[in-house]
Amino acid sequence: MNVFQSAAFTVLRAEDERASSRHDGGNFELLSPESMSRGDDLSRLDWVKAVVNGADSQSPTWKHLLVLSGLLIGFEGQGRKGLSRSLRTSLEKSFVEATNRAAEEARHDEDLSRHCITLALNYSFELLSDLERARLDYDVSG
Repeated sequence: MNVFQSAAFTVLRAEDERASSRHDGGNFELLSPESMSRGDDLSRLDWVKAVVNGADSQSPTWKHLLVLSGLLIGFEGQGRKGLSRSLRTSLEKSFVEATNRAAEEARHDEDLSRHCITLALNYSFELLSDLERARLDYDVSG
């Protein structure tokens, strides 16, 4: 979760720095191979989509939940407004769907998945809209 939180914050900061450089009359530089390998040329929208689409059906849902939680915290935690309204809504919806699915799967799973679900909810719950909080399945028990 922390890896994706840090990466999201880095993408946000890099994009803001590029925008600031353009507004300050900074020189435009050609993309270097180093910046391309770091993903400096990706917008946050493209980066979020790539990360979310990279989750495959071979991984347990609780792992997807940790990724989504890291993205929410990295872009929106601590009062940041790093996502467009539509992207944030989509990310919140995906987070709740993954939470409900992971909780259902955790009924028959090891304790690690339950602990990870709890961790993701603990750090992300306050970032969810009231609508998405209402969509959480509070009745699922292990």
